[in-house]
Amino acid sequence: MAAALRELREETGITQPTIIEGFRYEYDYDFDSKIQGRVREKISKRAIFFLGEVTNDAVTISDEHLDYGWFDYQTAHQRMFYQRGQQLLQAANQFLLEKQDFVL
Repeated sequence: MAAALRELREETGITQPTIIEGFRYEYDYDFDSKIQGRVREKISKRAIFFLGEVTNDAVTISDEHLDYGWFDYQTAHQRMFYQRGQQLLQAANQFLLEKQDFVL
């Protein structure tokens, strides 16, 4: 969690999210990274996601990103390019729907 909060702060400037307990989603992925001497090396990583809520929507993105946006579920799902991102979003949405104490 400490690493996730540090990354959130470094990449968005968000410093005080309220963590929504009980949600954790993770997956492993690989990619090729170019290193010295034009030799490609396979890199394996694990991505771990948590849910949080912010009351201030001010964001300052890092140089690693081009843009950001706040979207409702349907718009976010349509904009997701990678299948794993779509699956993450679906899992988070289902978790939040089950957590509600009312029926729509």
